[in-house]
Amino acid sequence: MTPSTDRVGLGEAPAVRGRVRMPAGMRSGMPSGRAVPMEVVAACVTLLLCFSPGARLVQYLYTPACAAIAYALMRRSPSRYAAFTLYLWFFSPFVRRVADLHASFLDPSPMLLAPLVASGVSIVWLFRKRAVLTSRAFLPFSLPVLGIGYGFAVGLLESPLRAAVQDLVLWFSPLLFGAYCCA
Repeated sequence: MTPSTDRVGLGEAPAVRGRVRMPAGMRSGMPSGRAVPMEVVAACVTLLLCFSPGARLVQYLYTPACAAIAYALMRRSPSRYAAFTLYLWFFSPFVRRVADLHASFLDPSPMLLAPLVASGVSIVWLFRKRAVLTSRAFLPFSLPVLGIGYGFAVGLLESPLRAAVQDLVLWFSPLLFGAYCCA
């Protein structure tokens, strides 16, 4: 095949006319001037602390750190916030078990609140976008909100306040996250 033909056969690269220009930051293979994403750094630090004597520290700082990262990601990059929150739902029980293995076991573990709090961070977005909530796209969320509200009212009458609020957060934060993802 000659360089002047436009056809490309299997396994052959197309003919290039002129010089190939790469972006300035990609010449060394790694984008320059771009930092490592904060969620990757947080995951590495968390795992290192879980396997060290600082596992007790992870048990108490994991949830506030995840909430801060979720809020920062929600403001900067909505897609990274959604991915981070989903990863928290998948990996928080594992991180809790590893931290409990290297520190003492906590029965109501504050680490398991991290995905709920990260999902609940999306309520800040909902307060800012109140007009979007009245659109037709959010109509399917109205029935679950009514059901959760009814269940909370019954829970207040039939069970202790702590159990009713716990169930409200357990059911409402994934619904908030779903509304955030659908917008």
